[in-house]
Amino acid sequence: MPISIVSNHAPWRLSRLLLVAGTLLTLISLAGMVLFVRSRDIMQSQLEDKLKDTAQLGSLKFEHEDLKNIWTREDMQTPVFQNTVRKLRRIRESIPTIRYVYIMRRSANDHQLLFVADADSLATVGDLDRNKNGSIDRSEQASYPGDIYDISGTTSLRDEAFLQPSVDKQIHSDQWGSSISGYAPIYSDTGAVIAVLGVDMNPDEFFQLSHSMFSPVALLLLLLGAVCLAAYLIHFVWARRLESLRDIEEHRSAIMDLTLHQLGMPLALFKWWLEIFKDSKGDIKNGDDIYAQMVEGVARMDSIMVALREANEVRKGTINYRPQMASLADLIHQEVKVGLSTANAHHQKIEEVIDPSLGMLNFDRKLVSAVIRELLDNAMSYSPKETTITIRSTRTKDKVQVEVQDEGCGIPAADKPHIFEKFMRARNATKMKAAGNGLGLYTARGIIQSAGGEMWMESTEGKGSTFFFTLPIA
Repeated sequence: MPISIVSNHAPWRLSRLLLVAGTLLTLISLAGMVLFVRSRDIMQSQLEDKLKDTAQLGSLKFEHEDLKNIWTREDMQTPVFQNTVRKLRRIRESIPTIRYVYIMRRSANDHQLLFVADADSLATVGDLDRNKNGSIDRSEQASYPGDIYDISGTTSLRDEAFLQPSVDKQIHSDQWGSSISGYAPIYSDTGAVIAVLGVDMNPDEFFQLSHSMFSPVALLLLLLGAVCLAAYLIHFVWARRLESLRDIEEHRSAIMDLTLHQLGMPLALFKWWLEIFKDSKGDIKNGDDIYAQMVEGVARMDSIMVALREANEVRKGTINYRPQMASLADLIHQEVKVGLSTANAHHQKIEEVIDPSLGMLNFDRKLVSAVIRELLDNAMSYSPKETTITIRSTRTKDKVQVEVQDEGCGIPAADKPHIFEKFMRARNATKMKAAGNGLGLYTARGIIQSAGGEMWMESTEGKGSTFFFTLPIA
């Protein structure tokens, strides 16, 4: 009887085991394929972003006045053309996988562009013969001013490339071989697009990475690990996605507030005076007052644009920090002297406690000055009358430390972890200072970090705040 029982149930158990094993194998295979495809897409997306950034940064190196003088091969002898080619070569040399860099402009034919310059336009025959076979192959030919390029098969070059930085969605093939191309428009002083910079990158590295990822052993290990971590990854991805959505919503709300409140006032002022001009038909009295108000409005809008530009440089990590030997003590004293008029108007005092051993230091005087000014302005803006703002400096073996202390409203505990983020203002800030874009501290910390220092703060709501930053001596 036991034998018959086992024999009756064995096929069912075996089929059940095979079903479960097959299901697991199918799920693992699907997960592996999805992970492979996703990894390849992420890699391609990173490559596309790299192309966009390279093309966009490169396009800023060229001036409208130079390019408008390059049209035909006769212009190749001019210093302007030779300088343009040198810039293109430097862009190509900055990244080893870049094959070609060139500039093209529109022609009378919607399906054709005209070359302005190519990184190889001034190359010798020996330089162009890369395979050293004694002749210039079709894929080795350079392009010269006025040469025609057919874009009927390249959609992005017909439209998007002349509007914004873009990339070809697919690997492109032409007489120069296969490549992944990125483009960025080149603007004139008036904002018109006069040409487009193209960057062609060798796709071989992308292919090699894609193929190597499909190694059976590596794929099996990756799949097994993916199964074990699936639950965690799903939770992590969704949590990050929700966090990103919250950040996007906060930034969008901050930008809307910036637009409505800070830009709204000068725009309303301009609109009001334009209506007055229209109704009065040019017969306006008190022209000096009108001029002063218009200047104030323009200055406010300009300060907002400067703040946004500096914050964007911090975000991209492109702060141009240029250190030189200078006296930090003199710089602090100068900023305090500038701030005294504001402090006196607020019935406040500024005290300096300067370490006499500061000496000469190697730092960017302009940028560090902006940081000190931001901290002093904040201290005065968020402190009541009859209070004292103190700025101290100390020197240790390897760094100097500067701190700005106030007796103001302080920062709520919930806002402290986010006070250096973009568009962040403490919830009690508007009680002391209605206008503010929340970019000052974000930019200030970015400057200090680019100098190799650190910035942090200590604050108690209702009692005041102290902001610290350090600069390395070496």
